[in-house]
Amino acid sequence: MAVRNLQVKVNSNVEYTEDFIRSRALYRGAIASKNEDGTLLAAHYEKAYEFNTNRKVPRMGIMLVCLGGNNGTTMTAGIIANRLGLTWATREGQQPANYYGSLVMGSTIKLAGRWDIGYLNLAEAADHAAVLESVLKDHIPKELATIKPLPSIYYPDFVAANQGARANNVLAEKPSHGLNMVLVLWKANTEPYAEIIPCVNQTPDELILEKAAFINGSPQNTLVPGVVDLASRQKAYIAGDDFKSGLTDQEESRYSGVPHQRGYPSQVNRQLQPPRQLRWLQPERTQPHSPILSCDQISPRGRRNKRALDEYYDDIFLGEHQTISFFNVCEDSLLASPLILDLVILAEIARISLRFHSALSLLSYMLNEPMTPPGVLVVNALGKQRTALTNYFRLIIGLEPESEVVLE
Repeated sequence: MAVRNLQVKVNSNVEYTEDFIRSRALYRGAIASKNEDGTLLAAHYEKAYEFNTNRKVPRMGIMLVCLGGNNGTTMTAGIIANRLGLTWATREGQQPANYYGSLVMGSTIKLAGRWDIGYLNLAEAADHAAVLESVLKDHIPKELATIKPLPSIYYPDFVAANQGARANNVLAEKPSHGLNMVLVLWKANTEPYAEIIPCVNQTPDELILEKAAFINGSPQNTLVPGVVDLASRQKAYIAGDDFKSGLTDQEESRYSGVPHQRGYPSQVNRQLQPPRQLRWLQPERTQPHSPILSCDQISPRGRRNKRALDEYYDDIFLGEHQTISFFNVCEDSLLASPLILDLVILAEIARISLRFHSALSLLSYMLNEPMTPPGVLVVNALGKQRTALTNYFRLIIGLEPESEVVLE
């Protein structure tokens, strides 16, 4: 594969070869400690890092769980529309295909393996999802119809009971495509909450071994302690949980780290009705009250156009209060599809020699409930999450992290 010509030279900090980008960077910070007399001491530190990034783009296989769902059909249609450079008529005029909503925007994506308990091809599944405009689907019916999800195991205990009518229960073998790396992305239904049972899912020895990166795009606790331990031992990356679509990014930009209860529309609303599917919400509900209280209300399902109202009641200066309401026409699949692309592309962070902990908290910008390594605090501030991501990629080409102080 041809090597890209774009190179960023930063004095002697970075070196480009045919196969690698080698860079050196200093990571600086401060650690606070308390002296015996009770005074606080802030000590500065710096640590040298060396990054070795493979420039050869690997052959990457992506297993999208539930390709025939709302998110899968929307993302696939978007990739095809952008690849073909389509333009279609809308009430506002001609609409060209774009990647709006994606942090990394365009990239070369090859659709590979996928599975679903549904039996519809993607043209039929897109009609069922009712997300895409008909005029866009009319441009790409053949391309969508040729893609049919691989049959999946139908395990009723892990699927909402009201989804049984559309299930297709077939076991299929795993084909070999000569891939350099594999990523599995869960974008299907919300599974039941997993009970943490000693000697069952707390340790890696009782779990199935899969040497592939895994991203959990749903809110259930798939990444139980045993999965995290296993991924760490096998040096496989995992990330989760739940795509950060809808109002979450706006809420985090104003209310960093504030827990609240959310309402979910459409297919997701159906999947959250059984009690075990709702268990993932309970940890949020049991957290101590913050100065900001949130109440969500979602109107009855109406196919695509669902409305949700999030209301915040704030404690403000001198004991007074402020109420802020977010009114949202839910377009979750159109918002989640660019995030799926970003997560898949950025998961190629495995090409960089510096090993992270298996829990890729660096991807928290795209995830609603980010995983972190044990003992590391969760950062739910949207601006900080994006800054961490962009600064890391600056470091691997020898650039200093961006500073918002603007002393110059």
